[in-house]
Amino acid sequence: MELYDHKSEFYLLSFAFNNRDNLNDIVSTLSTTDFREEKNIAIFDALRKIYQIDQPVSIESVSDMLGDQVNKAGYLNYIIEISSAPFVYEYDYLKDIIKQKTFLRKIVDFCFQTNQEITRKENYEDFISSTTSKAYKLFDHLNNEDEEIHSVKQVLDKINIYDEALKKQEQSTKGLAITQDYIKSGFKDLDAVIDGLKSGNFIVLGARPGAGKTSLMMNIVDNLRDKTVLVCSLEMEEEELATKLLFLNAEIDAYKYNSGLISDTDIQNIYGMSQEICKRNLFIDDNPIMRPFELMGRARNIKAKHGLDIIFIDYLQLMKGDDKHYESNEVKIASISRSLKGIAKKLKVPIVALAQLNRKMEDRTEKVPVKSDLRESGSLEADADQIWLLYEDEKYENTLTPMLNIKVDKNRHGRRAIVNLNWNKKTGKMTDVYHE
Repeated sequence: MELYDHKSEFYLLSFAFNNRDNLNDIVSTLSTTDFREEKNIAIFDALRKIYQIDQPVSIESVSDMLGDQVNKAGYLNYIIEISSAPFVYEYDYLKDIIKQKTFLRKIVDFCFQTNQEITRKENYEDFISSTTSKAYKLFDHLNNEDEEIHSVKQVLDKINIYDEALKKQEQSTKGLAITQDYIKSGFKDLDAVIDGLKSGNFIVLGARPGAGKTSLMMNIVDNLRDKTVLVCSLEMEEEELATKLLFLNAEIDAYKYNSGLISDTDIQNIYGMSQEICKRNLFIDDNPIMRPFELMGRARNIKAKHGLDIIFIDYLQLMKGDDKHYESNEVKIASISRSLKGIAKKLKVPIVALAQLNRKMEDRTEKVPVKSDLRESGSLEADADQIWLLYEDEKYENTLTPMLNIKVDKNRHGRRAIVNLNWNKKTGKMTDVYHE
């Protein structure tokens, strides 16, 4: 397989020479690295400079821009050939070939560098981490190269909001359930505030240790029985999470289970619910060393095979960065936060990331968390579409059913409010608070 194509480079430059629109596209989307032959690289660079100063393209202007290079053997005749070449190929066809050849050369370079690096690296994990990170960035760049900038007309045509408005109006008139383009958490009051978990959104769920982060996550996961869900657990093993899910479904007291104090009914419930849970499209990844590029690869794989509706991460500060060294932990979290927001947008799924709060809340008279209590909070506050902060209501702390407060402290798509849930700590089950 050839790593470059002379014919495609030649005829594409001819398009740039003779059509201003093609020239605009070429200088905007290609670079000198997309050409392989020395003459083609020089002529492309000259065309780009001419375009930047808004001058007409001609044999003379290209020759002038090349300066002394034009005196090299064959250059002037080559420019004349390009300027008068017939349009025997489609423009898009030629451009696609050139981009494919560029990518092939990048793969060859990557393989060569990897081969050299394997002789220099002494640590196996460092080598694997470095190589997979570079591979991810290489292939991710390829996927993003074809993303176009869309006009507002194209965007509105795609979402077809007029027809959607008519459909919702008709559903409302007939008393039917309104079709929504977001995922409901399964908690009525919470959904009323956040307006659902939207595609491409990055949601941060923060709390102090033991304050209900994982329990709330698993309750929401349980409510998404008809969705394809990926849970990335960096803290708990997959067996623990699966057991949590089973217990809250079967309403099993974990203490009684561990003590053997369970009834025949409990055993029947465990069996029945385990059969039901096994039918769900729920995937648990308990790899304790998770980097954003690894998450992207695994999520893409699940989406290709099974579809994917939502991702949960427990918890964010335990993730590793794509790079090995950072100036500070805050810089690392900022990098991870931006990456997660990007992954949510690329995969078109919401990502809910659990996060630890610092101890500042415990020093305040009123034990209510604020956004700045998030560890390394600067980037998380900026990147997140929603921030939920959890804390227990002290009035109900010693009752049979404690109350968990969810403070929606940031919400790009709705209002901010405090939502209450009943929390049965023995089984892990959370339910809406009944309002009279």
